[in-house]
This record gives sequence, C-alpha cells and structure tokens, in this order.
Amino acid sequence: MGPFGNGEIPDARRPNPQRSLRAIADLEEQVPRDHPLRRIKAMAEAALERLSPEFDRVYA
Repeated sequence: MGPFGNGEIPDARRPNPQRSLRAIADLEEQVPRDHPLRRIKAMAEAALERLSPEFDRVYA
C-alpha cells in the first residue's frame, strides 16, 4: 500500500483530486444554548482569565 493509504503513489503530472471545502458558519449558533459544552467553556474561560497573569509571568 502506498503512503496515502489507497495503494497509489501520487503522480505530479496529474491534478490534485482533492477539492477545497470551505464553509462560513458561526459555531456559537451551532451549539444549543443549554448544551453542557457551554458550561464547560465558561468554566475554562474563567480559569484561563484567573491564570493569565501567571502565564504572563512564567512566559515573559
């Protein structure tokens, strides 16, 4: 099997078969307001805010 898992070795003469996929979406709108991840995110943000001065000191 080749290095790309499909048994083929890429040929520089062939165009890249992969297409770029881009989407613009507000991830905040994708997660329901009552989802547990929102509470976890709020706790993590609060902890990082408290630790930020310590990080600044350590990495200065």
